[in-house]
Formats: sequence, C-alpha cells, structure tokens
Amino acid sequence: MLNNEILSKLAKWTGFVGIITLIMGVLQVITIVGIIPGVIMIILATKLLAAKSGALALAADGDNSQMENIFRNLAAYFHITGILFIISLIMMLLSVLIITIVGLMGVPELPWQNYLPY
Repeated sequence: MLNNEILSKLAKWTGFVGIITLIMGVLQVITIVGIIPGVIMIILATKLLAAKSGALALAADGDNSQMENIFRNLAAYFHITGILFIISLIMMLLSVLIITIVGLMGVPELPWQNYLPY
C-alpha cells in the first residue's frame, strides 16, 4: 500500500505541472496559431489535475477505488504525450530532410565536381 507521503508528493507535483500546463494551454489558445496545441495542453492539464484529486482522496480516506482513477488519468496523460513525441520526431526528421534537399538544390556546383572525370 502507498503511504501518505508518496501520495502527497504525487498530488503536489501533478497539481503543479497540471496548473502550469493549463496556464500555458490557455495562453496558446488565445493566439490563432496555437489553438490546436493549446486545446491539447488543456486536455493534458485536466488529466493531471484529475490524478491529483484522486491522489488526495486516496491519501485522505484510503479508498482503493481512487487508485484506478489515478492510473487511468496518468495513463491517458502519458499516452497523449507519447503520441505527441512521436509526431514531433517525425516532423523534425521530415524538416531536416526537406531542408537538406532544398539546400542541395540551391548549390549550383559542388566543389568536388571539378575533380570528376566526366
């Protein structure tokens, strides 16, 4: 069984990260460009804040049914974050590939072409 010290640390840090994520999401939604990422951040913040409330309830009354609530919300948070990391990695690799191709297209003659036999 988890002790109250671990649950209070979990509640404190999930609450802190959840509130910061919520503030950043609201600030992004205000801009036109950041609407979609802002909404995703707000959803992630609600998952963290729900996990915080479950951890506080479990610490207060020891109700084990809150354990499922905590893990369900944390699993959803990590699932969404993992998908966003994969999408970001793919976008980064595509950007590097496109920048490399466009950069090579702009070079009229490569320095080593003078040494080729044809």
